[in-house]
Amino acid sequence: MGIAANQARLMTLTARQNDLEYKAQQISAIKMQLSRTTSTLATNYANALNNYSKLNSAQQMGSQYGSDYFIVNSDGSYTRFTGSFNEDGQPIDKDNNVIANACLGSSLLSSVATKLGTGTYETANGYLSFQQGIYQTETERLSAQEKIYDMELTQVNTEHDAIKTEYDAIKSLCKDNVEKSFNVFG
Repeated sequence: MGIAANQARLMTLTARQNDLEYKAQQISAIKMQLSRTTSTLATNYANALNNYSKLNSAQQMGSQYGSDYFIVNSDGSYTRFTGSFNEDGQPIDKDNNVIANACLGSSLLSSVATKLGTGTYETANGYLSFQQGIYQTETERLSAQEKIYDMELTQVNTEHDAIKTEYDAIKSLCKDNVEKSFNVFG
C-alpha cells in the first residue's frame, strides 16, 4: 500500500479506537449506576431489617400485654404507658389530654407498622418475607444486568486491543514507507 492509503487506514483505526473508548466509558457509567442502585437496595433492606426488629418486638409485646397501652414514637419505637387514665380508660398527659399516639397492645403491631410507613402486616415475619423477596429479586436482576455489561466491556476491550495492535503495525509500515520513499534523494 502507498503512503496515502496507510494514512487513511490509520485515520480509520483511530476513529474506531475512539469509538470503542467512548463505548467503554458508557458501559462503565451504566455499571456505576447499577452499583448505586444496588447500594440503595442494600440500604433499603438494612432499614427493613431494622423495621422488622421493631415490628417483631411490637408483635411480642402486643401479644403479651394486649390490654395495656403503649406510646408509639415517630421512629416506630414504643414505650409501655404507665401514666394516668381518664374516666373512659384512655391514657392522658399531665394536662388531662388524651395521648394521640397511644394504642392498645393488641393493635401495637399495626400502629408501629403505620408509624414506620411499612403498611399493616399480620405478622412481623410477613413483613420480613416480603422485604427479602424484593431484595433477592432485585439483586438477582441487577447481577444479571451487570454480567451482561461485563461481557460487553470485555468484548469492547478485546476489540480495542486488536485495533491498537493493528494501528501500531500500520504506523510502523508508514514510517518504513516514508524512509524508503525519501531516502532515495538523501
